[in-house]
Amino acid sequence: MIQSPMAPSIDQGFAHLDVELAGLLARHLAAQGLDTTAPNTAWWCAAAAIVSRAQASGHVGLICADDDGAVQALALLTPTQPGLAAALQAFMTRWSAGTPAALADPVKAAVQASGLLVHDQQRLYLRRLWAAEVRVAQSLAARAQGFRSLTDSEGQRADALLQLWFASPDAASTGDQQQACRRALHTPLTVLTGGPGTGKTYTAARLIALIQALRPAEQGCARVALAAPTGKAAARLRGSMEQAWQVLRESEPGTDFWDAAWRAVQAPRTVHALLAHWRRDARAQGVLKALPEPAAAPVDVLLIDEASMLDLELLDELLRYLPAQAHLVLIGDQDQLASVEAGSVLADICSALHAHPAHSALTRSRRFEGRIGAWARGIQAQDPATLSEIAAQAFTDRAELLDAALGPHGWGGILSAGAQQPVPLSEADLRGWLESLDRFRVLAAVRHGSWGVEALNRDIERGLAQRGLLNLDQPWPHGRVLMVTRNDEDTGLRNGDVGIVLQAAGSQAQFAWLAGQELRRVSVSRLPPTEAGYAITVHKSQGSEFDRVVS
Repeated sequence: MIQSPMAPSIDQGFAHLDVELAGLLARHLAAQGLDTTAPNTAWWCAAAAIVSRAQASGHVGLICADDDGAVQALALLTPTQPGLAAALQAFMTRWSAGTPAALADPVKAAVQASGLLVHDQQRLYLRRLWAAEVRVAQSLAARAQGFRSLTDSEGQRADALLQLWFASPDAASTGDQQQACRRALHTPLTVLTGGPGTGKTYTAARLIALIQALRPAEQGCARVALAAPTGKAAARLRGSMEQAWQVLRESEPGTDFWDAAWRAVQAPRTVHALLAHWRRDARAQGVLKALPEPAAAPVDVLLIDEASMLDLELLDELLRYLPAQAHLVLIGDQDQLASVEAGSVLADICSALHAHPAHSALTRSRRFEGRIGAWARGIQAQDPATLSEIAAQAFTDRAELLDAALGPHGWGGILSAGAQQPVPLSEADLRGWLESLDRFRVLAAVRHGSWGVEALNRDIERGLAQRGLLNLDQPWPHGRVLMVTRNDEDTGLRNGDVGIVLQAAGSQAQFAWLAGQELRRVSVSRLPPTEAGYAITVHKSQGSEFDRVVS
């Protein structure tokens, strides 16, 4: 290991992985005959630990010099334990003092030859993240530069359909949505952004339909893949697309075109499930190649919802499978949740595409009001007075939060409505009960701890049992709300699907859920792993559009 004041350690706020990476680089440099105790050599080994710590905090690279040549370490190099911030800051100060000399030192060539670090444009990267960033930038730039002109007949057809689909007494209310669809027809890259309630998914569904309608007949319908980072968002996307397609069928009755076009749209998956499916297809064909050139996926349009949650390496792999001629549609809000992994991908793309035709921003919100909306606007405006006022109204007592969660507008009301129906329920009653699940949820920022999802779910179930709404003495209580946590091809259940346990006298318990607009049931014995679904994390809630939340 490095014998130098520049040696990173656990006591300075670094994780074991960070320290090991520094040691690996030190061993490589020593094998090249370099003295790892020399200041500049030790500086580079310390840099490996710092960049690793930055990556764990969500940063793709570390800015190491500003325009004046002064060293500037990125914020949020979060220590692994509380109380180590001062030690980490002191270490960063020592490290910063050596930057100008180290960046010009011959040791730099040996470091970059190690394959661990890259210094590029005043930034330090782990090589794999640097390579991913370069590939993503090149791929998106190539798509953004593509341009296609519409023929007169295509333009007239597009205008007629857009006026039909976005008909409104207030033309201004849908003008930005129509314009986004028109712009998207000219480029193989579409980035559609906007806050909650601005109609992103509504617009994207019509964009997919427009692409299908303008596709030459001899090419057949476009093969469309739909995905989202979380199971809940994927399920919501499925429902939105099915509703949109029903409107399309009604807008042009007497034609089977929209049925054929819908058959070419794949059921939404999580991004990870989509990639797994593409990998399996490639292996089945016997043509899976070593990266960076995997077999192209059989898709003409790829739509990713809630794209703010995409991390850099995930988008990199998607683009490496996506055919160069395929249309990529990214939907999301760059001001919402970022990925838990490294990279603020959507925000960076929006910044790079500022004023570019490939980027359309929807600004008119149709449903995002109340305290949540005011809180979001206060954060964006950096208005501490507004945030303090709203925070004063928040739940500070756990019992108060649980009372709201179990009240008539929460789980108590939802389960009471179902419990009042005769068992077994009619299909109409069951469908109504399942639809009510998507109107309310308890949200938490974390899984563990007294305010985490696991503890809240336990307390909510106990509270429902005390109110006579759940019989916890049964192994599968009638009315228990469960969320699936793993995809299952046999049952068609997806990670994030939420449903209800049905228990009728003399019958085996079943699990019922809505797959888009389709009501499905399966025996509880066939369920993949599940967990209670009354409270979920904020990340899992992305794209859910609940009417009411308690958090």
